[in-house]
Amino acid sequence: MKKLFVLFFSTVLLFSIVGCAKKESVKTPPQQNNQTNVNVVQSKDYSIIILSDIPKNVLKEFKDEKGAYVYQDPDYTYIKVVAEDKILGEYSVSEFVDNDYEKTVKLKYNSTNKKDNAIYLKLVSKSIATYKIFINDLEFKTTDKVINASLEIPKENDLVANPIKIKGKVAAFEGTFVVRIFDGKSKLLKQDILHTAGAPAWGSFENDVKYNTPDTKKGKIEIGEFSPKDGDFNKFITVDVMFNK
Repeated sequence: MKKLFVLFFSTVLLFSIVGCAKKESVKTPPQQNNQTNVNVVQSKDYSIIILSDIPKNVLKEFKDEKGAYVYQDPDYTYIKVVAEDKILGEYSVSEFVDNDYEKTVKLKYNSTNKKDNAIYLKLVSKSIATYKIFINDLEFKTTDKVINASLEIPKENDLVANPIKIKGKVAAFEGTFVVRIFDGKSKLLKQDILHTAGAPAWGSFENDVKYNTPDTKKGKIEIGEFSPKDGDFNKFITVDVMFNK
């Protein structure tokens, strides 16, 4: 009986060891990035990035048709270059010419049967510029979108004091721009003319602006400029705020 018990216990122990060994030998394969043809590259001037790195508000400005799409704002410039359907392989920037008013980006790729057919780049914005985009020395038609201003303070729906602190960047003709403060009934509480570096550069600003007492809890701030041609107000950015009444 003792021998049978030892034999039974040994058999159970053996199966347990074998089972554990088999379980440990099964490895989960690493997740593959769908864009396996992407060589993510960074330099002091630009980064080659992937689709998921593009902000949603920028992505909606880009199309899927063949061409080059440039989105410029005071912080970053995003570029999407769409080649022929499903022919992009590994690619790189072969040349980048960074002039004040015109920038040239030359890309090279090796053709393979990959799923992705677009190249995405991200550059630190210094000034508004005209972009010339090439793939394998072929120039692509460029569609451009420029955002002339950004606000760091206040953010959307922030509670603001009086005077209100505004901080951001703007590209305006001769560096002259306008801040306007409205209440919730579109009543103008304040209009102030401010100054910073002139376009094409994005100039930084930080100012305190005092405004008339609002009749509503909600309001908005506009940043823009008066057109030197016809005097019309060109609105660059609007942010909704809450007054600290």
